[in-house]
Amino acid sequence: MPSAYNPERKKQSISKKKIFTILAIGLVLGGLLALLIRSFIWEPVEISTATMEPSLKMGDSAFLQKWQNPKDLPLGEIVLAKRESGYLLARILGRPGDRIRLENKTLFRNGEVIPPELYPIQHTDKRPALPAEFTPRDSMAEIRVPQGHFFLLADNRDEAMDSRFLGTIPMDQIVGRFSP
Repeated sequence: MPSAYNPERKKQSISKKKIFTILAIGLVLGGLLALLIRSFIWEPVEISTATMEPSLKMGDSAFLQKWQNPKDLPLGEIVLAKRESGYLLARILGRPGDRIRLENKTLFRNGEVIPPELYPIQHTDKRPALPAEFTPRDSMAEIRVPQGHFFLLADNRDEAMDSRFLGTIPMDQIVGRFSP
């Protein structure tokens, strides 16, 4: 049977040492949880390039979702890839087995035009399209995306370094995707 309330009973006090120990354990566990979330699930990222404008503007912050298997990423997803030369921020516009070509700034996937209004595209250079012999920026011959690779293309097409110049990107170089 529980004992009745006795107001004369001495109040128990928690020592300062116990309080400090509880706080220290809470801070350590909270820090470890934050580190795990940032390392393996979501990481806040500041956009430091204009390659994805107007979708992601330079200086904006966004969350990079790291836990998804790259093989499951759909067309149109904005991803971050880690390369030897640095990071690449671009959109998946070709999956393994796809045929990709660019003709006068128009993108073809498996022989069909990807409508420019499907994804926000920005062209800052108002000159006519440059010939493929000069640069693959505006026109490039058809390629087939190999297994285990993606064709990544930035939204700010005239200002970006992407698969047109770097070739297809291995899936294992994908760090994560940007959460909407």
